[in-house]
Amino acid sequence: MIPRFFKKGFLKFGEKVHDPIDEISSEAKILYLWDESLAVIHFTYIDINHFLRKGINGYTTIEALNMFEGKKEKLEPGSLLLKAIEEILIRLFLQKGYKDGFIGWGFM
Repeated sequence: MIPRFFKKGFLKFGEKVHDPIDEISSEAKILYLWDESLAVIHFTYIDINHFLRKGINGYTTIEALNMFEGKKEKLEPGSLLLKAIEEILIRLFLQKGYKDGFIGWGFM
C-alpha cells in the first residue's frame, strides 16, 4: 500500500514531471494546515548519491522521452545557458536560497 495525501482519482495531474494539478474533483475535501509545526518536512534528496541517481538518471530520461515524443519543447544550445542563469537567479535570490548557506548554493 502506498501512503497518500489524497484519495486516488480525486486529482488529475499533467503528464510532465512536477506539472501542477490539472483538475480537482468536486467531491474532494481540501483541508488546510494552519499550524506549521504540524507540517511534513519534504526531503527531496537523501544525499548526493540519491540526487545523482534520481536527478540525473531519473528525470533526464523522462524529460528526454517527453522531448522525443513532442510533449516538451527541445532545448537549443543558446537557450540552455539562459535557462541555467534564470534558474540560479530564481533559486538563489528570489527564493532566498543564499540564506541556506552551502546547501542553498550546492543543490540547485
